[in-house]
Amino acid sequence: MSTDHTRLADSLLDTLQTAESPQLPDSSNTTTAASGLAGPPTHDAAGPEEPRQAHARMRSSIACIRCRRSKVKCVNSGVGTACRSCENSGRECTYPSPVATGTRRRDSLSGRQDGNGEGARRQRPRKSTHTFVANSTSGVRESPRPSLDALDSRLLTSTVWQELFEIFQIHYSADLPFLHPPTFLKPLRQANVPQQPTVASPNDFHAGPRPPVSLEFLLAFLALTARFHPKLVAHHSPPTSARPSNPLIAAEYYAAAATEKLGNNWSENNLQDIDRIQALLMMGLHEWGMCRGAKAWLTIGTAIRQAQAMGLQYELDLDDEPMSRSLALHSEAVKLGIDTRKNALAGSQDESDAFIQQEIRRRTFWSCYIMDRYLSSGKYRPQMLQARELRIQLPASERSFLFAEKVRTLMLGEEEHSVGGRAEVQSLRQASVMLGTAGSPKRKPTFQDANDEKEQLQVGNEEGLVSRHIKILEIYGKVVKWSCAGGRRCVRLPSDVW
Repeated sequence: MSTDHTRLADSLLDTLQTAESPQLPDSSNTTTAASGLAGPPTHDAAGPEEPRQAHARMRSSIACIRCRRSKVKCVNSGVGTACRSCENSGRECTYPSPVATGTRRRDSLSGRQDGNGEGARRQRPRKSTHTFVANSTSGVRESPRPSLDALDSRLLTSTVWQELFEIFQIHYSADLPFLHPPTFLKPLRQANVPQQPTVASPNDFHAGPRPPVSLEFLLAFLALTARFHPKLVAHHSPPTSARPSNPLIAAEYYAAAATEKLGNNWSENNLQDIDRIQALLMMGLHEWGMCRGAKAWLTIGTAIRQAQAMGLQYELDLDDEPMSRSLALHSEAVKLGIDTRKNALAGSQDESDAFIQQEIRRRTFWSCYIMDRYLSSGKYRPQMLQARELRIQLPASERSFLFAEKVRTLMLGEEEHSVGGRAEVQSLRQASVMLGTAGSPKRKPTFQDANDEKEQLQVGNEEGLVSRHIKILEIYGKVVKWSCAGGRRCVRLPSDVW
């Protein structure tokens, strides 16, 4: 017992002395480490030095396992010898297995000096940035298809176009009611009729049947509808084992092509192009659906300005403004190239075709109004169209539009009992214009001719759904404007609400 106590006391004393005195590296171990870093050992040394030279090539831990676990200094004479603490306590002194030295690090350091000696650092490849983010402009992964075959007829067959039309009617016809089904589908249905086969070039991607509209219209149309068509979605975003198809990739593919087409074809010649207005409206709705409200508002604003430049907000039969302003508007319309004649759209067309074209113009302008009410709010996004400044009747019912039934409707904000006064106001206006231009009318001006008297007035229960939708949006626009101006906090009297 006395011997064990003595050994334990000596061990504790050595530990205390080590903690109080600075720890100096062992000379033999330092020499060994230095020789290992400086280069390979010499062979002039005696036999007992060979084990140490072999160990110099290995990175070993000088502390034994027991001292390492206790976190105390291990005083030893090298690997394989018993340290002082284990010797005093009578325990077995074991060392951890040696680990290979940092040859790999030295090789990498020396490898940087290859070449011209500049030691260029090897860069790691960056991760792909094409990750899917739903509300980001560039976050949606791009389609693997090239943009050159955006309207490839081998993919967009007549059947696909008809299916896309049905998708548009289901999802977008309430907001963009300007598509006339028979006109849009006529060439597609004719393509299904068996005809004599023709030899087409393999590089002719656009030889197939299409709707009778411009290219920018078709691309914007696809930007809205492609996301709901499984065939187009799988074509532009093939599913894999890791992820399913992404419908937004197909939508953004066609939206990018439409944006490029609209930007490249801007000129003075297409200011009177109603297809361009409709394409801008569809692109604005697409941008709004992609949570890019500011861009959508600017796109719709461009469509509204172009519609106003075409004079879509006026109809000659409903223009009841004073003589001076009428003359000014007429001269301005002449400068802009706007034909203000009542039967300007008729030309060589029959009466039904002229009504369809006029109704498409009306519905295009009212689509501008609908989108303006959707996207306008607050001080920094004011409403661009005001009902009191419009001289255009509301859209006809869906049946009348489909079967080209020429009818009359009310203007926005007009009451049924005031329709009869149109004739007198228009007659006075025409008479004043004729007197101001030193003209002599051959007959008494009237608001309606013999054919117009036969037109049906659609009011009440016969009014179309689009007309009712527009009236609701007019009320909605007033509520939004009142709310953004302060709402009930600024109301003093009940009459101040409107």
